[in-house]
Amino acid sequence: LAAALGVSAISVLLRGESTQFYFSGAYLVLATFVAAAAGALIEGFRARPLARGVAIALLALLPLTSLWSNYARLDESNDTRYDVWARSVLSDNLAPNAVVIAPWEIATPLRYFQLVEGERPDLLLIHESPVRPQFGKILVSAHNLARPFYYVQFTPEDKTISAVRTVQAVPLPLTTPPTPTHTLNVPLTDSISVLGYDLKPESMRSGEWVRLALYYQVTAPVNSQFTSELELDDIRGQMHGTWSRLPVSDYYPTYFWKSGEYYRDVWDIPMPADAPRGLYNFQLAWYPYDPTNNTTNRDEPHTLTIGPLRGGDFAAGNIPHTQIAQFENGMQLLGFGLSGSAGVMERAAFVTRRNSPLTVSLFWQTNRQLDTSYTVFLHLVDENGIVRLQSDRPPWNGMYPTDRWKIGEMVRDEYTLDLPGDLAPGTYHLVAGIYSNPEAPALVAGRETNSTSIELNIPVGVTAEK
Repeated sequence: LAAALGVSAISVLLRGESTQFYFSGAYLVLATFVAAAAGALIEGFRARPLARGVAIALLALLPLTSLWSNYARLDESNDTRYDVWARSVLSDNLAPNAVVIAPWEIATPLRYFQLVEGERPDLLLIHESPVRPQFGKILVSAHNLARPFYYVQFTPEDKTISAVRTVQAVPLPLTTPPTPTHTLNVPLTDSISVLGYDLKPESMRSGEWVRLALYYQVTAPVNSQFTSELELDDIRGQMHGTWSRLPVSDYYPTYFWKSGEYYRDVWDIPMPADAPRGLYNFQLAWYPYDPTNNTTNRDEPHTLTIGPLRGGDFAAGNIPHTQIAQFENGMQLLGFGLSGSAGVMERAAFVTRRNSPLTVSLFWQTNRQLDTSYTVFLHLVDENGIVRLQSDRPPWNGMYPTDRWKIGEMVRDEYTLDLPGDLAPGTYHLVAGIYSNPEAPALVAGRETNSTSIELNIPVGVTAEK
């Protein structure tokens, strides 16, 4: 009773976040009483072996039934979050003999790896909150001792948010000059330059996370505090997300930065699930920030464009129907593919029915750098040369214009023609090509103005609906 009351008093006084764990001691005392009672019961049946055996069996059923009914609900063997988080920190190139301040969810598994598996015994791991005075004292002591200092932080920090949490070890500051994969070397403010950035993965994919790491160099004393904003725009100018926070860490404002230091600023960005394939830019903006009244001066932005960055894959893959057509500008059509929910290949023709979609894949390549964004056209032409359906647009709806293509890269682009219900049954032909003048009429005397075109060599047969 004394043990139970003592544990209860601790849990009430501390108001701990995980209050249920304070009752572990009380549960242990209760288990001791249960064991003593069970032992007394079994001992009481010593003279009656059958009754003693039944008592033992019944007592054994108590934990077994609890295990049967509760195991699935309590099984956490598939919860590998803490392992993943801790390994992510250990693989973050922590400098030797570093001081690492981490939240409980990270410090505890890190200590496990240290003490049980012998990994990174040189690290000094401390569980401390960055809002407590002790955090600042540890940071100052680490700097005075010339020991690297890291603060492990979550994004988002609030664990009650349902979003996926990412973790990183933030160096305050970097101990060696960085070597980013993509070099920029451009000034952002009068005292801070952007050396470059890393992007993982290099090709961003919709519905997945991308990590953008920016590297700063302090070239002069920083006398102001800044806040930063990162915006994701596609190449057409449409915004797909915006995020804002203090640079590098909310707990280490820029006026702490010293001349000659280097910093790494990591942004974990979720690509929207509906983000189309194409090229994107990150727009970085720094604004002067006044913490005394929590105001941001958006009239004096310091901006930088990072990109273009690839979102998705444009690789051609297998070409179903090869047809080489060389255009004068260096582009060439390698071939095409036909598909549709109601279409099949019959002999030398693709046969489909009206009131259904017809999807055409065009496979392109360029042998020199293009300086023009061309429009690609795809026309469905009847036997009299009359255009019955057409689709005219830049590749990937303008998300991957031709003047951004890489030399030798094979690009697959898809076009869908919705065959109307009143389209006359018969044989049609597909005509594909390019033009550069958006003001030109779609078709003049059977030919594209300012264009080069080719007729695809598989006719399309359209049948009436059954």
